Amino acid sequence: MGGSEYSLATGGSDIEGLDSSMADNFVRTVRYGCNVAVTLTTVAYFGGWPFMLGAALTMIVYYRAGSVYGQASRDMRRLDSVTRSPLYSLFGETVSGVAVLRAFGASTVALSHMMRLSDTNILCFFWTWTINRWLSARFNILSSALVGLTAAAMLMAPVSAATAGFALAFVSTVMHNLLFVVRRFVQLEQSMVALERIKEYSEIQPEAAEYVEPGPPEGWPAKGEIEVKDLVIKYAPDLPDVLHGLTFNVKPGEKVGIVGSTGCGKSTLALSFFRFVEATKGSIVIDDVDISTLGLTDLRSRIMIIPQDPTILSGTLRNTLDVFDEYSDAEIYEALRRVHLLSEDATQPPAPSAASSSEATVVGERNANVFADLNYPVTEGGDNFSTGEKQLLCMARAILRRNKILLMDEATASIDAETDTMISETIRTEFTDSTILTIAHRLHTIIDFDTVIVMDKGSIAEMGSPYELLRKKGRFYVSEFIFHLFTIIDAPIEILVATGFLFQLLGTSALWGLLATLISMPLTHVASKIVVTAQDNLMKARDQRSALMNELLQAVRMVKGTAWRKVSDERDRCRRLKAGDEGRDRGVGGGELVNVPFIRQGEMLSSVRASVISSQVLRARPCSSP
Repeated sequence: MGGSEYSLATGGSDIEGLDSSMADNFVRTVRYGCNVAVTLTTVAYFGGWPFMLGAALTMIVYYRAGSVYGQASRDMRRLDSVTRSPLYSLFGETVSGVAVLRAFGASTVALSHMMRLSDTNILCFFWTWTINRWLSARFNILSSALVGLTAAAMLMAPVSAATAGFALAFVSTVMHNLLFVVRRFVQLEQSMVALERIKEYSEIQPEAAEYVEPGPPEGWPAKGEIEVKDLVIKYAPDLPDVLHGLTFNVKPGEKVGIVGSTGCGKSTLALSFFRFVEATKGSIVIDDVDISTLGLTDLRSRIMIIPQDPTILSGTLRNTLDVFDEYSDAEIYEALRRVHLLSEDATQPPAPSAASSSEATVVGERNANVFADLNYPVTEGGDNFSTGEKQLLCMARAILRRNKILLMDEATASIDAETDTMISETIRTEFTDSTILTIAHRLHTIIDFDTVIVMDKGSIAEMGSPYELLRKKGRFYVSEFIFHLFTIIDAPIEILVATGFLFQLLGTSALWGLLATLISMPLTHVASKIVVTAQDNLMKARDQRSALMNELLQAVRMVKGTAWRKVSDERDRCRRLKAGDEGRDRGVGGGELVNVPFIRQGEMLSSVRASVISSQVLRARPCSSP
């Protein structure tokens, strides 16, 4: 039973039983047990050894029957709890998805499923009371045998009629007391089982501290550099590893796509950045700070994630976007415009209108009116918005926060192509300075990323730029090929179906159209080859441009250092000239650059570019004579 099911199904009943039933069961077990002990001792005093022998044999039979009842009752109680949990879960799912059930006409299926689960749970309840009746019948028979044994002992023993009557009357109460001793003792055992469960869940290791002194540096993370070292993740100490020694680096501002089959560990990697699962080995370092040394609030407030299932809070649109009331209305409106939920000219809230819950696209007058009103009511879970709109609201929330690191866990997996295009465009334009890790479901959404990590069974199978991975023809190439293969297969089928419908409407004109399509297919094939070649060249040129820019940045840093050194030398020379020390510096030019070590052998920068950079950046002006 999972933790959530335990809390909903049996947690309340366990605590209630612990507070009210456990003490009562303990007291009654002791009381009935004392009554039975006093009764048997008194009757044994008058009945002698024959009664004691018969009572001992009877108690053995009582014990065996009670053991069978106790084991069966505990099993039925456990089965009752186990079968009740799916019933509660199905009820909650049915209530939340009643609109879907009605739309697809699946109410009968849900009702049949509910009836099956109810029958299973009621069957456990029925057998619980059947076992109770079985115990009562067995104890009645045994108690009658005990009364008969007492009567025989009184006949054999030299006792008076009054003493015999007293013994028979006293032993007749054993039937009631023994039955309740067994029942209360079994209930006490069940209460102890509930206590064990509560103790187990109360001793679950809590999360790390919310805040840890001294905390992260001010403005952390400032660059967005990520370094993962030998990361190993498991969900429990007794479970196998999910991630096996992941090691990779992400440069500041780099866009990284993470792909792989279901269950390869993509989402686990995303959770590890927020420490929802702790690393058993290795580390994640962000801007030279190990996240395991930070408090959870400090960590999770500095990193943004857009999950596959968008989280929308009830209240108003403003509260949904600005949870902690940190931004102005103008900033919120600007974020809504950035994600195309608000037109450029919509600034004032419109007249009140009824909320629509239809799955409409994000384009249209209704949406413009709705999102222009920041006081527009949002229902629980954002049910009055479509899935695409909720995902765009999450994107607007991310734009407001402007974190240096953004994680996207298959954020476009369950939305339409139009919204997917909008989100991709927003990522390219609004998060240029942020480091982005995207767990991709659609490969074309990350084809323009800087780096792609291909995961397989918790390990990194491939890593590199999309162009490099496509040239290797490894796992990434196969995934991309399969994706486009389905597109190629779908196209002829769509053409044939469309031609069939057109033939019914247009007759032979549709056949002529099909013939023209078939003739154009070879031309399309040639054109597609040209496009593929152009794309390959474009990606190769893009990689070369990125490498060149990196080299330029490195060269500019070195050039700046040399320039500052040159300026400093020039100022020193000017001071010496003013001091009358011209002889020592005579013959030294004022505008030349000597031994500028800003380019290494083998780099792609040409000497012409180096000369241009040096002449524009490092041109030192000769100082004027005093």
